[in-house]
Amino acid sequence: LITADHGNVENLYDLQTGEINKEHSNAPVPLFIIGKDYAGKSVLAGTTGTDLSHVTPVGVLADISPTVLKIMGIKKPPEMTGSSLI
Repeated sequence: LITADHGNVENLYDLQTGEINKEHSNAPVPLFIIGKDYAGKSVLAGTTGTDLSHVTPVGVLADISPTVLKIMGIKKPPEMTGSSLI
């Protein structure tokens, strides 16, 4: 699994001032699941290719742990509020 907890690459460096922006933004970040069982599959039915700008974001950070547990075959505890993305 490859992801991040926030996105700000689009404004990481201010070209006018030369300052680095370390603040979080509300930009969505992708979640990549790498493995032979997931090759060629997409979370969203009917989506293909690599241009993620055409995919409506789904999921939140709280969904990562339930996704990991599902991959590992472990039942999600009721205390977790997120849902598996697969």
